[in-house]
Amino acid sequence: MKNQRDNEKVLRYYLPVILFVFTMFFWGSSKKGTVLAASAEVLETTSSAIASTDSTTVQENQKPDPVAGLKASAYSYRKIRLTWNLSAYADGYYIYRSETKTGGYVLVGKAGPASNRFMDRTVVTGKLYYYRVRVVKNGIKSAAMRISCKTKPQKVKGLGTSLTSKNKARLTWTAVPNAQQYVVYRSLTQTGGYKKIKTISSGKTYYTNASVKPGITYYYRVRAVSNGTAGKVSKSSSISIPDGNKIVIVFDPGHGGWDSGACYFGYKEEDLNLEIAKYAKEELEKYQNVSVYLTRTTDWTFCNEDKAKDFKLRAEFAKSKNANAFISIHLNASENQSANGAEIYASVNQKFYTQGEVLGNLILNQLSKLGIAKREVVHRMSGTNPGQDYYGIVRNGVANDMLSMIIEHCFISSPLDISKVLSTTAGRRKLGQADATAIAEYYKLSK
Repeated sequence: MKNQRDNEKVLRYYLPVILFVFTMFFWGSSKKGTVLAASAEVLETTSSAIASTDSTTVQENQKPDPVAGLKASAYSYRKIRLTWNLSAYADGYYIYRSETKTGGYVLVGKAGPASNRFMDRTVVTGKLYYYRVRVVKNGIKSAAMRISCKTKPQKVKGLGTSLTSKNKARLTWTAVPNAQQYVVYRSLTQTGGYKKIKTISSGKTYYTNASVKPGITYYYRVRAVSNGTAGKVSKSSSISIPDGNKIVIVFDPGHGGWDSGACYFGYKEEDLNLEIAKYAKEELEKYQNVSVYLTRTTDWTFCNEDKAKDFKLRAEFAKSKNANAFISIHLNASENQSANGAEIYASVNQKFYTQGEVLGNLILNQLSKLGIAKREVVHRMSGTNPGQDYYGIVRNGVANDMLSMIIEHCFISSPLDISKVLSTTAGRRKLGQADATAIAEYYKLSK
């Protein structure tokens, strides 16, 4: 029994120790395999990293891909801009330029890795340039991408026409930077049919066209040329050559476009002014030795929302027709509806003062025959510019050396004047006919 108890005691105390030893033995064996497996994995990873490093080294020693999306454009008459797509692997970009396609390229600029453009500010207007752009990586340059471009001279501005003392067409314009020549074109219509008539050498911004005929209106355009490259053609400018002793009258229907003028009782001044002017033109053209023009023939104006410029352009139009008289057609208005009658606004300029007084009174006399009250011929001076006319249309007409005035035929705000002449087509026609009759009397015209 004692031996049995001793055996049980041995098993109770030593069996766990034996099991622990066996467990540690087998665990150690298993762990050693894991360590060996991990060592193999590390070795494999290291080998892979070495191989990867060798591969990268080879790639960095190769040429980078050429630049993509290369474009060139004339940024101005003296600048050319290059653009391209950014490369993800570029350290920068080198830009070369030549004046020939096949060689002679010189480095003209560099761009950083984050820049996709270059501005060449050293070009000569009109000259053709060839460019090459290379991607740079680790000091290695890619193959070059090529492109060419040239600038053009600026568009000619400020073209104007006038008559010489011998009735020839005189052209002037503003100089264009770097222009070597100017080419002059002429047409008998504004919109097309222009033919080259003269090439002007650099330094001259004027030309006299002697080959013109009386009674014809000519239209001109000019363009600049640099190194054989032509710029855009200018806006047209016209001049009418006088036909002997022919009188030229330009009627200016006031307002139009954005500017409706005075509006009363459902009538718009811009509409009635145009209608009266058309009747005046129609009647005056029945006379001999006279040419008649209108500054507008529709609901239109020369310059929207800039009256000062609009007045200037209307007067310049009349001047281009060599007008003897520039007559602006209007209707008066007042908050006082009892105000009525016809009035003339003539110039304060000494040269045209008496002429305006005489013609103005002739017009008032004809209008009074229609039952319209005769007011007076007014010569109003500017309060801010002494010696000049108050009314812009008159001031601009005089500045262009034309007899100029405003006819305020009657009051659009007056029920009396509306009932007498403005309410019917026949009445409005008589207003235009009265203007024409007075002008014919002043210039001694006959039918």
